[in-house]
Amino acid sequence: EITGTCPAGTLVEIFRNDIFAGSTICDDAGKYSVTVDLLSGGNTFVARVYDALNQAGPDSKSVTVHFDFIA
Repeated sequence: EITGTCPAGTLVEIFRNDIFAGSTICDDAGKYSVTVDLLSGGNTFVARVYDALNQAGPDSKSVTVHFDFIA
């Protein structure tokens, strides 16, 4: 689960390794939560917000999570 803060009412899109992974609307408290799957190996996540005119704000700082699948 990826959580963060954002301007209320904006659209938050999450990208994993530069590929769209999910989105949600920022709630009235200025928070969001998106559940995404992890890929084996490195997963670099970036959040991007869009206003009502579909204008993107700056990307968040990237966060990398490593997942080692063991069968």
